[in-house]
Amino acid sequence: MAAEKIVKRLEDNIKKMYRTANARYILLKVAEGYLANDKTAQVLDSLYGTGVTAGIGKAIKEYYG
Repeated sequence: MAAEKIVKRLEDNIKKMYRTANARYILLKVAEGYLANDKTAQVLDSLYGTGVTAGIGKAIKEYYG
């Protein structure tokens, strides 16, 4: 349930930030980068804790199926 809540918040923020009605594609691309452990994921993990980005990436993938 918490993961769903996080993804919904991300979705709402992406919709506002990019002025789009559908944030699915953007969030799936974000999840792809997070799960690939790219440089962005490494930086975010260093700020928020190891594994945070992978957890968010998995939550996004699970939410959108």
